[in-house]
Amino acid sequence: MLAKFLRWFRRDAIRVGTDLEGNSYFRAFAKGVDGRERRYVQYANNKYSDEFEQMRRIPVQWQAWLHHTRQIPPKIEDLIAEQERQEALKRLDQQNSDKATNVEQSFPESQPTPEPRINAPASDFKPGQWAPPKPASR
Repeated sequence: MLAKFLRWFRRDAIRVGTDLEGNSYFRAFAKGVDGRERRYVQYANNKYSDEFEQMRRIPVQWQAWLHHTRQIPPKIEDLIAEQERQEALKRLDQQNSDKATNVEQSFPESQPTPEPRINAPASDFKPGQWAPPKPASR
């Protein structure tokens, strides 16, 4: 038991939180080169083969904390509220796309616009021959 207690003091970082996918976020005791505390993420599993794909899956709130934009780590309630907001936006987007489809189906297809007729062949054109009409005098 004493060994577990002493091991706690020798840790190099503390866990500050997790996200909804189970990723853990840490604050290191050692300072970085720039003098700020080091912050990093430990991914829950490697179901994504690409490291960039894993980084893309980090919630925005945690990305802000990792990049020292946000000083306080986000709470799980913040993450749940953000996920619910995104799901509501997806539902609204689906409803709007359904409405747009219904509107498109209710109008008959418009007739294609005819090509403009050219009165003179291109070989008759001489640069400088045409001038815009003069504005009407007042």
